[in-house]
Amino acid sequence: MFFVERLSGYFAGLSVEKAIINDQKSNEKSKNILQIKEKNEFDVRSSMYTALSSVISSHSVPSLVKSLDSALLILRIAKSVDQRLCTPEIDEFYEYLNEVERNSTLIRQGFVGLKVLCIEGLEGSGKSTLIDGLVTKTGAITTENNNSADVQKQFIDAKVPEIVATALAFALNYCCAYQIVMMATQAGTDMGNKLFIIKKFHHFVCSRTICDNVSTNTDLKSLPASAFVWPMDLPEPTLVIFLMADTNCRVQRIFQRDKITGDKMGSSSHLPFQEGSSHLPFQESSSHLPFQEGSIVEGGVVACEEDIGHDNRVTEAYSLVTGPPTIGLDASLSAEDVLTSALEACEEFDIYTPPVIPKKKPSKRISMGIYGEFPMC
Repeated sequence: MFFVERLSGYFAGLSVEKAIINDQKSNEKSKNILQIKEKNEFDVRSSMYTALSSVISSHSVPSLVKSLDSALLILRIAKSVDQRLCTPEIDEFYEYLNEVERNSTLIRQGFVGLKVLCIEGLEGSGKSTLIDGLVTKTGAITTENNNSADVQKQFIDAKVPEIVATALAFALNYCCAYQIVMMATQAGTDMGNKLFIIKKFHHFVCSRTICDNVSTNTDLKSLPASAFVWPMDLPEPTLVIFLMADTNCRVQRIFQRDKITGDKMGSSSHLPFQEGSSHLPFQESSSHLPFQEGSIVEGGVVACEEDIGHDNRVTEAYSLVTGPPTIGLDASLSAEDVLTSALEACEEFDIYTPPVIPKKKPSKRISMGIYGEFPMC
């Protein structure tokens, strides 16, 4: 009896061991199948992205798109071949893009009868500070072209190629314009005297796309003028203010800001979106942040020559973009001075009227004999 029990236990042990081995083989097989599937998806994705990058070159600038239709076509192709872009948040965003497309005729009509101000500038130039001041002074309504931060992060995590990242940045401009048009349409005449402020718009996307895709040895002025022309289907703001501050000034501001927020300065200066690539055009930090390792000194930081050169090149690209009226303001001054200059510019272009403060009338005075003169009540 004892022998039979031991023999039964022995065979039971063999069965368990065999089951474990079978499970391991099954797991390895599943893993191999998954790896093959992922490789096939990667091959298809890479082939499609390579084909896209080779054919999308607008006005001699790779990855530059100049219409909503082009941007949406690229984004839809990307989603069809890239399973990493199939998330609930991205699905919802694509539905919103479909809504924007359905109302493209409304967008093409432009900001008719609206007062729209766009604030542009390199990182650390003081855009947010100026906008906060303008909102306080004018009661303006603000909107940004990066209103889908979660979606952008997922595109970053998916390491999409530059052509897709640029298409997303370009499409977000239309989303921003659509928001303004819809707010004005729904509110009717009440919005006629309201000021809308956009932080970063077409100047931002266009200049960075060009600088990130054109060799530094190429003179930007040698590119076709059409590369810098405002897209025909994108509404033009009433005025664009470009904040100009020298690199070292911006460096100090970024350094002080990051000390307050606890961010490591420069930790995200180059956000990869593709194996072996460099920048994301819709991220402000996609430009070279003006500092390098070892540039932090006592009391602050200093910029290196390479970054100053890059800043100058991006600024030149900004200046070459044509379309709406654009003025430059010295942003190295105090926040109060920059705000005053911006308000004067807005007043000059009839998008802001300072409140009229009634002058105090002098009090009438009457003689009260020996008591002298007293104001009349």
